Amino acid sequence: MSQTYKPIAHLVIQRLMEAPDKAVIVTPERQMLAHELVEATLSLAWRLKQTSIDQNSILGLRTRYLFLALPAILAVSLLGCRWIDCSSSLPTEENIDASLKRLGIKVTHKLEFGDLSYTWDPSMLLADPSWLKGIPASSYKKAINSSKRAHDAWMIAQSSGATGAPKYMNIGNKEIALRLMHALPFSGIERPVSAILFPPLSLVWTLYSIATLLKSGKIVLFSQPHHLYYLNVNFVTGSPFHFQTLLNEKNWDNEFIDTASITGGAISQLLIEELEKRFKNIVQRYGSSESGIIAHGSLIRGAKDSRRIGSILPGVEIQILDINSKEPIEPGQKGIVRIRSPWSISNYIDNDLQNKLFQNGWFHSGDVGWVDDEKNLNIQGRLGDILNILGVKIDATHLDALICEIKGISDAAIFIEESTSKTPRIGVAFVSDENINTSVIAERIISFLSNNLNLNDHPYGVYQLECLPRTSTGKINRAILDKFPIKTQIF
Repeated sequence: MSQTYKPIAHLVIQRLMEAPDKAVIVTPERQMLAHELVEATLSLAWRLKQTSIDQNSILGLRTRYLFLALPAILAVSLLGCRWIDCSSSLPTEENIDASLKRLGIKVTHKLEFGDLSYTWDPSMLLADPSWLKGIPASSYKKAINSSKRAHDAWMIAQSSGATGAPKYMNIGNKEIALRLMHALPFSGIERPVSAILFPPLSLVWTLYSIATLLKSGKIVLFSQPHHLYYLNVNFVTGSPFHFQTLLNEKNWDNEFIDTASITGGAISQLLIEELEKRFKNIVQRYGSSESGIIAHGSLIRGAKDSRRIGSILPGVEIQILDINSKEPIEPGQKGIVRIRSPWSISNYIDNDLQNKLFQNGWFHSGDVGWVDDEKNLNIQGRLGDILNILGVKIDATHLDALICEIKGISDAAIFIEESTSKTPRIGVAFVSDENINTSVIAERIISFLSNNLNLNDHPYGVYQLECLPRTSTGKINRAILDKFPIKTQIF
């Protein structure tokens, strides 16, 4: 079997044992050394093997934060069985069980970590924390050589759309190995250190953590901005939602951090400006649970448009399809992004979903974008963000960004309101960031829409919210804004 496609745990443990006394997981409370992570992994793998877990088992992990489950993920890799996140921060465990049962799959074993805070207290990880100690790290060669399985299936990944409905997919060891090459674009970084904002247990953050270990870096986990400095962080990764939460904190220092790696595509100008005050470099990336990272690049300082992601990675093919006909269109034109990648998922567990979103290896992303003359991928928004009013297509993501430039608005989203009459109404939800009369803000919004939309005398509605509803990945949940109860009508 090729070294590249050996179980993930083999590769990680071998790298960890090159410097067994090095700190590899750091929190504000304590740090975990490389040999401690190996000991925890080997001991838990041994314990799980005693409980009848075999290569046909599917292990459900339940925890709020990835770093609590990392030894378990590596242990499962050694045993050769698959695992799935049953965390309470995603769809409930009962929903996951029911969904998998309908697809003919059953979670055979469950492992729960009790600590839901950032306090690293080993006694809280499990009812019996003895798995943290036991098999010495020096026994790793015997442990990893005892596995004879090809490990072609690694995990059952989850991906949730705007509705929150989970999609289940198989991701194999080969796809994981290929993805790890691009999981952490350390652009402009000399020291391979990664800090992850509020990390959930998910495919994306799992791969970021494993890639950090394979690059001889350390995983730094934090919740407060001042932690960044005394933890000696130089690379921070998270979604736009995570970064916005971080930047809203009041106790920021004036120092620069080297690099922010952020999910690319139509980042608000306000967020870009705030990031530029705190980070020397902003690296955008684009990808999905299905396709992995397929493009990344540095955002030019002072840029007014964040839609340009960067160059497409070698081995990735991109097609742009017409939004209506779904046929390929000429380069430079906007349309639906279709991806073919050597590290795409093996398949959806639901065959109907597989047939709908995958055709001849091509994955229909549902994102709207284009490839420019310099072969850079540009992402404008989701297909669902192209709103249709009386035959006029409205680029909602672009309008959101323009509305946010109105004085007194920190966040905004445009949506379609259902109407009993023949004419639907355009709604705008906004969050105010200044002490400005909301009626004045509403008048500015209406004036802006009248000047920028070719819809004369069209009915509008303007609403104030405390915050916009978002999906688990931080995207605006535009689909529920019409019925969203926590909003105040201003106009």
